[in-house]
Amino acid sequence: MKQFFMVYVWGNQSPARRHTSLKSAVEEAERLRTLTDKSIYVLSTAYCLEGLEPPRSEKRKLKDKRWHMKTAMKQKASLDSSAQSD
Repeated sequence: MKQFFMVYVWGNQSPARRHTSLKSAVEEAERLRTLTDKSIYVLSTAYCLEGLEPPRSEKRKLKDKRWHMKTAMKQKASLDSSAQSD
């Protein structure tokens, strides 16, 4: 396992991007600091239990399914609000 770094903004979603260098992660943290007054942490790998990841095609299917579900819910909410106004 190669060491990597991630940037976490307290109270936000989990970090999504892996940085291959500490310098890159710190630069990202400093950039984010200009956008928020929340605490920002640079995280580093300490230990890894490697597992099997689903094939990229399966990840894509899951991402597409989530997008379609979110879109369908927005459309339903729009229809519901327009029906209530009638």
